[in-house]
Amino acid sequence: MTNNNVSNNDKDNDNEMTTNENRKLKKWQNFIWIIPIINGLMWPLNILIGYFIGIGYDLIDPSIPPPYVSDIASIGRLFAGYFSFIGHILIILFIITIIYLNHNRRYKNYSKRNHQALIVAILATIGTLIWINFRSNQQFIIHSIGICWMYLATSIYMFLMCFLCKKLYDYGQVESKPITMFISTILYVISSWTSVVFFIISAVQLPKFKHILHQHLRLYWPHYIDGYLWHILANICSWIMIFAYTIFIWSIGQRMRRFIRLQND
Repeated sequence: MTNNNVSNNDKDNDNEMTTNENRKLKKWQNFIWIIPIINGLMWPLNILIGYFIGIGYDLIDPSIPPPYVSDIASIGRLFAGYFSFIGHILIILFIITIIYLNHNRRYKNYSKRNHQALIVAILATIGTLIWINFRSNQQFIIHSIGICWMYLATSIYMFLMCFLCKKLYDYGQVESKPITMFISTILYVISSWTSVVFFIISAVQLPKFKHILHQHLRLYWPHYIDGYLWHILANICSWIMIFAYTIFIWSIGQRMRRFIRLQND
């Protein structure tokens, strides 16, 4: 009898410890959704801070719209600040991993698409790291490859996430329809690739194509030089792309919060 009582007490203690651990985990999970909200805000804020610092140091022409994000990041005095982008990128990968595990645990039917989304997200992260680490004023070709890599992989990932969220809605109406995600995805795809096309057109209109490699020209593009209009349009599209991606990340944060609420109910 004594042994049985001891055994039962041990089981009760184990169950109590497990319950406490689950409570701590749930308490921690309640705040996970805040991470993409903050990260989504820091992404454009970091660029804008760099832009205004560049104006203060007279390194950037204070024109509207601001220059390419890549050119702001490649300025020597500002480049150190842009290493914080790596932190943003790793946070995004962390968020994506959580979403992947959450989807896999709850909805086995879509594990294939979910797995594809994770792989594409990792590829997008690699492309973004190439974009950040190879500056446009030093390794322009590699930098451009990183941008196109990032745009392509991110576009595919965003569409896959829209598909998964729509299926989750159809599955049990556990989420609202991903209308905001879909609109931000369309905006991202159109603006990102349009900026690339407009950039190429502006470069072609220069006396020599290689002139586009000069960072000073891209930062202080005079209105009387051919290609100015296309250069401005490319700038506008690149900034639309940044804010469209921010909206997408915020939408992910909202969905993570709803997942957590469902788990706690």
